[in-house]
Amino acid sequence: MPNLGRIDPRLIHGVHRKYIFVALCLLVASVCRAGQPHLVLDINPQLVSGGFPSSFATSGTWSYFSADDGTHGYSPWVTDGTLMGTFLWGRVSQSATVGFPSIQVGNKIYLSVQTNPNVDAILWVSDGTRAGSHVVGPLLSDPNWNNVATVGALGSRLVFTAAGTATGNRELWIADGLGDVGTHIASSTGESYSVANTLIFNNQIYFLSLDSNGIYEPWVSDGTSPGTRRLAVPQSIADSNLSPELALVGKYIIFAQTTATSGRELWRIDTSNNSVAQVMEIAAGSAPGLSFHPRFASTGSAAVFIGTPNGATPSLWRTDGTSAGTYQIAAAAPSPGDPEFFAPPGTPRVIYFLIVGGVPQAWATDGSVAGTVQLPIPGVYQGDVHLIGTRFYFSSLQGNSHLVWRSDGTVAGTAMIGGLNPAGTLQTSSPFDLAGDESKVFIRMPNADRLGGSLYLYQAANGSSTQLLSYSLKAPPQVGFDIFAYANGLLYFDNEHSVTGHEVWTSDGSTSGTHILKNITPDVSTNTQASDPSEFVEFNGLLYFAANDGVTGFEPWSVPQSTVLTTFQDVPASYWAWRFIEALATSGVTGGCAPGSFCPAALVTRAQMSIFILSARGTPPPAATGSRPV
Repeated sequence: MPNLGRIDPRLIHGVHRKYIFVALCLLVASVCRAGQPHLVLDINPQLVSGGFPSSFATSGTWSYFSADDGTHGYSPWVTDGTLMGTFLWGRVSQSATVGFPSIQVGNKIYLSVQTNPNVDAILWVSDGTRAGSHVVGPLLSDPNWNNVATVGALGSRLVFTAAGTATGNRELWIADGLGDVGTHIASSTGESYSVANTLIFNNQIYFLSLDSNGIYEPWVSDGTSPGTRRLAVPQSIADSNLSPELALVGKYIIFAQTTATSGRELWRIDTSNNSVAQVMEIAAGSAPGLSFHPRFASTGSAAVFIGTPNGATPSLWRTDGTSAGTYQIAAAAPSPGDPEFFAPPGTPRVIYFLIVGGVPQAWATDGSVAGTVQLPIPGVYQGDVHLIGTRFYFSSLQGNSHLVWRSDGTVAGTAMIGGLNPAGTLQTSSPFDLAGDESKVFIRMPNADRLGGSLYLYQAANGSSTQLLSYSLKAPPQVGFDIFAYANGLLYFDNEHSVTGHEVWTSDGSTSGTHILKNITPDVSTNTQASDPSEFVEFNGLLYFAANDGVTGFEPWSVPQSTVLTTFQDVPASYWAWRFIEALATSGVTGGCAPGSFCPAALVTRAQMSIFILSARGTPPPAATGSRPV
């Protein structure tokens, strides 16, 4: 229990609430520290430089990352944001690699971990607990299989592939989700196959297999050996210009196949009965109707691709999996073999780029002729596009100015975001940072040397831009990537200030609500970058990042997001006692004077102060026994 010393409430009379709460925070430091960013664990106490946590990710209720404890190399770790809940996922080796491909199945995360550059990957699983974090063992004891790679979830089961040491063929395996036992899925006929690409739909695994003759063939599996079989395409031939691409459109899975009679054309699998058929013949005879290395991008109702109706000249096509629904939608198309399609899942439009006369153009399509348009963005950067909410954001270079554009995928809905360049500052080709939601977007525009710039808020409803702050860095960040992340209405970013140095900040979109979270490394005289925060993840109400406090080195830090949010409307983040009041509100010491209000200038009675002291001590106030004055 915190020791408050000898405080007599009779000595307190007519003191403002704000001063009372600052005093309580000073007297009960543990209460206020609960709402402050804090070091989670000194992972590598052997080195003053720390464990260098990186590659933060989350399952939704817990987080995982890679770090070096000085013994096991860069290995996977698990954390729930607490000291006791942070532990080494698996003991790997000194030569483990950083970054682990992962996939979530239910509440479990599976990792494909490369333990040594000369040894194939193995599979690890965790449910966020120590007992539930281990190796998926059977693959380690079977010398005939190695080189594990995750595929996806089939219901509650994990689908992954492993390579046979004798054949080199990559075949399907499945973990049951209970004991995490890996089971090899052999084909129903016993013939071998080699998975090249997969698509899981309607509780079936569809994949293209590369046979010994260099032919991609369609297969299907229900996760069992009897249900794993080849779906043959008649007269298929090898084609070095074919890619193992799969796209889902309605009930059809689209892929490209080359036959002796029709050349390289569009094919489909009807998932209602797993039949295979050619969609249509885009180019006559054996001439290729698809560009080399064809790719597909989905608009939801259709897939777009590059067709070559005369066997050579590329144009933009669409298909819904039927002959009638497959046709050309634009004469101009990206360069064959490398189309810059940008098609995030769930968006009804696809963005792509063309190079015309050496100049890049941005285009959008919804899969229709009328909905395929060039967006009016002069000097657009090819491939530089972001999706926030339902809007796309682009960058362009006009003269010496680096500009930001927003678009809904139509000509009328495309416009430059004005007011971003501060007077006297030349913004050139340095990339910008974007984060936000449908209504507000934060934009960090750096200067050409990346050592300064400005932070803006763009409000989509009225198209206005507001400068929140300008910054100047002494040097580029030393470790990892800059923080620029959005969670639950707030931006979290790294920023350098002349007094606090380089620390993690937050913003609610107002100038008063843009401030430092904590000065983690107060002494900037010996550390140019101060804590140099990097990485960021939000899970289960916690904010998690890496920082250097100058003592333990770069280690994981955490803070409850509830303490960053403003609880009381009359105590904004710019208020001098905001942090003290928020910390005590989070700890349950106060609920304010009214819903959403704190009344910081109100006086505190001795009766109220008695309750505050008992709450801070963790002692429930006794029940009222009468109306005698306190």
